[in-house]
Amino acid sequence: MFFSWASFMNLKFKTMPFIKTSIKLLVTCFLHSSCKVMLLNHALKKYGIYETQAEVKMIEGADKHIAFIPMHHIGKREFYNSIKQVSDSLQNKGYSIFYETIIIPEYLSKQEEITYRKKIRKIMRTDATTYLDTINNLFMGKHKLPRGVELVNQPANDKLYDVAYAKNIDVYLDSLVIKFENRYGEVVLSECDLNSPYPSENHNCEYLSRDLSKAFMEEFAQDYRNRHIAEKVMKTKNNKIAIFYGSAHYSGLMELLSTNEE
Repeated sequence: MFFSWASFMNLKFKTMPFIKTSIKLLVTCFLHSSCKVMLLNHALKKYGIYETQAEVKMIEGADKHIAFIPMHHIGKREFYNSIKQVSDSLQNKGYSIFYETIIIPEYLSKQEEITYRKKIRKIMRTDATTYLDTINNLFMGKHKLPRGVELVNQPANDKLYDVAYAKNIDVYLDSLVIKFENRYGEVVLSECDLNSPYPSENHNCEYLSRDLSKAFMEEFAQDYRNRHIAEKVMKTKNNKIAIFYGSAHYSGLMELLSTNEE
């Protein structure tokens, strides 16, 4: 799950004077930390970060019964306790349990893994390695959480699922980069990138353009992963499947699964 302040600015204006006035108000707002906190609070609510109970969305097809359980990478502790209860319950009912986590393939050396991570850092334009700094109460390394808000990072998979039974059906780390490079060209790491450790709190190297970052998010972090997971689901022999997957993927993945069910 990724947030951007741009998501708050998806506004349609009818007149130029109104545009100018609105821009001035937004600029003024962004200069005040209290306004930034207010906007972040709005985004967290919008994306369900304050939810305490897991939601199960069902798709009933001719051949498969698919339960989609929306996930997010930070949330309330009670939410993740609920996720564990739901996964155990569905497992006891005979559902196959599928979850998402980018896979580090065994054939990659540690240095190769770091290289791919650095390339994704360059593409994504961020060095944030955790969503929530629970010590300083910072989101994505720089956004202060509203006062009194207590959130945690998503727990390890073995705290949410029976990993001896559940299966990670996400894509490989290197495939994300390779497919992006096949379409948009090689991501060349500069001397700065190579010499900057990963992870790093003080990464000041040049990133790729915002357009390329957006393309990566839409075409690979979203669409490619959705198609990969949809294919895995449809090839599964069990007709009862539970998918624990990022809430931002819901509409795209469900569209693919619904199409295959027709």
